[in-house]
Amino acid sequence: MQALADQLEVSIMPVREAMARLVSERALEVLPSRSVRVPLIDEEMLEDLRHARCVVEGELVRQAAGNLTPSTLESLKQLTTECEKAFVELDTRHAIETSRLNYRFHFEIYQAAGSKVLLPIVQSLWLQSGPYVREAAAIYKANPDLTAIHHHWAIVEALEAKDGDRAAAALREDITESYNLIKCHSLTKKKGS
Repeated sequence: MQALADQLEVSIMPVREAMARLVSERALEVLPSRSVRVPLIDEEMLEDLRHARCVVEGELVRQAAGNLTPSTLESLKQLTTECEKAFVELDTRHAIETSRLNYRFHFEIYQAAGSKVLLPIVQSLWLQSGPYVREAAAIYKANPDLTAIHHHWAIVEALEAKDGDRAAAALREDITESYNLIKCHSLTKKKGS
């Protein structure tokens, strides 16, 4: 923690508070040695996170379907176009960019739902699944023929039609594809070990 505080040029207290929050959100875990790490994931936990995200985020998409303004829909299209461009030149910098654009795309929709209860839940789920979904970006980088952007276009199309169920189905495919990539990649790595 001290090294991180030094790097950020802050006292140890904000770092300690941030770590405590991330532990309470289950994005980090404290080990018996009092060190902190990203929780190890197994297939069961990965599936549980995928399912929870599909349920909670699907409901937010349904709620948002009738609330999106034309300018918000244009913003979603722009974010998707920018993400497509970042995928074309996928390297470390663009992997960070695709993650940032993906987050902005999803949360612009979720905020439009107007749920003060579900939004913090989905934020916690993203914190918990972030390191693993980030792994999906690395898999996409290694397999340039793959891209998940078509799911974003399907979500936008359904939202333009104010079809919450169709948007939720496209979202479920978006989430599931990334998790399936991670699962398949992990199993391949295990077999290769």
